[in-house]
Amino acid sequence: MQRAMKKELIICLVIICSIVIGDIWLQNYTSKTLDTISTNLEELKETLNDNKFSREKVIQVNNEWDKICKENNAKSFVNLSE
Repeated sequence: MQRAMKKELIICLVIICSIVIGDIWLQNYTSKTLDTISTNLEELKETLNDNKFSREKVIQVNNEWDKICKENNAKSFVNLSE
């Protein structure tokens, strides 16, 4: 009976460690992503305010996001190639 308890304890510890490590990793990833989003939105805002809005700039930002999405195995929701 003691052996079964040890196995359960080990499994619980592994699950708790996985949750803590995953939480830390996702928190760092979220912060990095928010910084990138803020930077790109500021650039886009400046471009729009300067009346230098161009399709090329939007496509450039979209391509950067596509690259980030591919690196992180995420799906891009915007298709500007049409």
